[in-house]
Amino acid sequence: MSKLNNSFFILSPLLLIGLTLININYSLIILIPLISAYLIINNKLNYFLGLWLAFLVSLIWNILARSQYNYNQNFFSFFGINLFPLVTWTIGLFALMIIYQIWIKKLKLKKFILNLLIVILIYSILLIFLETLFYHVFNVHNLQTAIYPGLPVCNCLHAPGWMQLSYFLIGPIYFVLFYFFQKK
Repeated sequence: MSKLNNSFFILSPLLLIGLTLININYSLIILIPLISAYLIINNKLNYFLGLWLAFLVSLIWNILARSQYNYNQNFFSFFGINLFPLVTWTIGLFALMIIYQIWIKKLKLKKFILNLLIVILIYSILLIFLETLFYHVFNVHNLQTAIYPGLPVCNCLHAPGWMQLSYFLIGPIYFVLFYFFQKK
């Protein structure tokens, strides 16, 4: 590992922790550029493209659904787009791509549909887990959609039906885009 890589690897988490202690919004602002810099330094261009594709999908979703986000915590907004869902969707989709690249791809499934089905299963489990974690443990509540019932059992993802369905479709849509984009 180079000196730059070592320094980056050590200082980045410290910077994020420090900024989060001051105000989580600062960490949200710097997270995607920080990951981008790390990927460029380490010549991980496929991952870099996956991150920015995730950002693009997240941005489109957040533009379409921006009126549906209003949290019980003060997250920054830019041009009416709440920073918290923009960054968390980006990181969540990027994590899905990493899971695919590191684990699922090693299964060497020849049929696209089998890859997609495994991704949908893993994505759905992670989505429900993270929604439950943020709602019940970190107390992040979307006040704009609080009147809607959550998913059964986990009591999370309080949103209109179209929005709940969209949450479960965003991951597979991103995967399909990434899968075919990387093939070219």
